[in-house]
Amino acid sequence: MTIKRILTTILTVTLALLVALFSFGCSSTPVGDTLSADWGITDTEETYTYDVLIGGSNCGSLTLKVRKVYVTATENLPAYDFEAKAESVKAVTVKEQSSVITGEIAFTEGTDYFGDTLSFVSVLDRNLKPVYSYKYVSVDSYNLKNTSTDGETPAVSYCYTIDYTNQNGAYSYIDLASQEVKSGELVSSSNYYYDNDSLIFILRSLPLTSNASFTFEYETFTPKDGVITKLYSTASADQSLTDIPYYGADTVNSILVYVRLNQSMSGLPIKIYYGNDDIVVKDANYPNGTSAGKDIYVAKPPLKIIESTTTYVLRGATVVARP
Repeated sequence: MTIKRILTTILTVTLALLVALFSFGCSSTPVGDTLSADWGITDTEETYTYDVLIGGSNCGSLTLKVRKVYVTATENLPAYDFEAKAESVKAVTVKEQSSVITGEIAFTEGTDYFGDTLSFVSVLDRNLKPVYSYKYVSVDSYNLKNTSTDGETPAVSYCYTIDYTNQNGAYSYIDLASQEVKSGELVSSSNYYYDNDSLIFILRSLPLTSNASFTFEYETFTPKDGVITKLYSTASADQSLTDIPYYGADTVNSILVYVRLNQSMSGLPIKIYYGNDDIVVKDANYPNGTSAGKDIYVAKPPLKIIESTTTYVLRGATVVARP
């Protein structure tokens, strides 16, 4: 069974998940030919919480959720009114077997990052194709890789939405500092483009087995620049982890997946570690996850994410099954 400062390029799942866009490794099988059409545990909501470590200090928590939809419905999701320049909601038709993925970082009071906001929502159909995306980022002092000569980091503040339901897809983007708005259509050279904020969960659909070794490529859209970007990813051999709070002092085996910004494999990668073993979670529909609840096996849980000086380590995991 399968199932505020996050991304520099993706996910956002990830520092890279919320602030920018990451890429992957080297070569050539299109993701659409590799991923399972029916992913995740059917009819569940998985919630993962992570400690956010910046420069070795615990600065807050990241919450990632993936919810499988079992009845087609219209949902009011976060959006932005680009004319009124204010946050709003959008009615989105979410079809059966779609997935709704959300991510949000809450920074601890007293840290340099308290008050910053990073959050996203992504809707995928049953084939993992994007339906709707929203991201809101407002960061005053985020420790991005590219700092100015005086050591200060420019503020990062923007919001975007992407509607993939028409022929080409439509996007709108606003720089919240300058209030400059950009909009247009996505024109892809491939049938395989994916929403970058969903990658942490999408990658779980790959054949991540012990000593996995493979590469793949796909396209994703970067609203800030209004461009389609080809991304690459590689998996490596097993890795032993001893610093995952969810497992206490125990050692856990994982599969490391690299996410890179170019095919040449150069540059600092984003690293995502997926558990080799299932997490066994009591159905959270039962009081306090007691033994009265049935066991749910969660495959390939994302255990650890490293992007530049920021690391996310799994603190907690819950699952709610369809009533």
